[in-house]
Amino acid sequence: MFPVPLPPRQPPAPSPPRSPPQQSKLLIVTHEYSLSGAPIALLNLAAGLSSKFDIVVASPSDGPLRHHFLARQIQAIVVPHLDDDIHVSRSLLLAFDGLLANTLASFMCIHAAYQLRKPSAWYIHEGQAAALFVKLFGPQLLAAFPLATRVVVPCEFSRNFYATVRAGIEIVPYGVEYRETKSQSIRNQPMKFLQLGTIEPRKGQDITCAAFRLLKDQPIDINIVGRIGSSDYQTQLLAYCADIPHIRFFPEVDASQTAELIGQCDALVVSSRDEVTPMVILEAMAARKPVIASAVGGIPEMMVDGQSGFLYPPQNAQQLAGIIMRLVQDDPLCQAVGTAAQQFVRANRTLDLYRDKFVQILQAFPSSACIVQAPAKP
Repeated sequence: MFPVPLPPRQPPAPSPPRSPPQQSKLLIVTHEYSLSGAPIALLNLAAGLSSKFDIVVASPSDGPLRHHFLARQIQAIVVPHLDDDIHVSRSLLLAFDGLLANTLASFMCIHAAYQLRKPSAWYIHEGQAAALFVKLFGPQLLAAFPLATRVVVPCEFSRNFYATVRAGIEIVPYGVEYRETKSQSIRNQPMKFLQLGTIEPRKGQDITCAAFRLLKDQPIDINIVGRIGSSDYQTQLLAYCADIPHIRFFPEVDASQTAELIGQCDALVVSSRDEVTPMVILEAMAARKPVIASAVGGIPEMMVDGQSGFLYPPQNAQQLAGIIMRLVQDDPLCQAVGTAAQQFVRANRTLDLYRDKFVQILQAFPSSACIVQAPAKP
């Protein structure tokens, strides 16, 4: 017998189109939109998270940095009393799946997230300045530490600093955009130094001025750039430096101009009395510029003294002056330290590393309160 012919095989019916999973809504709260370290770190982070989350950034007051969020297609809004009225922060947070709170000043939003059973990550940047927050807000601030789902800091110094009020603090070092610089630009004559930061005693511009006074007759210049945090302090600095022509003060510049200023200098000076891990140090290192910095906070975690940067005891103008003269007299040393600094950033402090580590933290929220949309099953 001949086999019975089988009916022709029909093509499988097409599967109905599947909608992509909806992105979870993440509220990011920053205490201000200023052109300072913590908000700029948040801007760099948010730009990387915007492809994974539906992000809205909120602050209780407006400022120049908000326009940089908007330029990157990140919604950035102003919500008065967001940081001091829990009813305001609760009302805003209702529409979101989770919270990323930036700096200690956002502690009220941590309380609001806890009350609403929303997961929260608290990103803390302050060092010794935390004492002022504790003095102002006391128990309410300290009570927020155990309420946050995760607490994140940028360095080991900060984790140790806050260890008495919270266990299990996680470290995510800052990252900056890395651009390959194959050759150092020709050294300026006279050699040009740069200091960037808010004009206030904490940033120690007076120490820099004292060091340059010791080197008054040397072929060096320094530009001190920053917004005025203390007008009295600025007045004192101007009077102290009136007879030193190679010290010049300039007002705050836009974030987009920082790279240009760094590119034009020969070395960066950081003479702070209190710091965590200043973003400007990484930006200078990425640009292959040697950095001279006071050994405070987490700064020693950013460089190896004499190899990828230079450290000196805080408030010691004489030692700062000595390192400046060492660079003036040894161009090959400048080149070698700048190269090592750039290599450190490339290996350890890029934006991609920074963002990826933070995404891992957000994805590690408890599954019962997860703000990351699970991938669709195949």
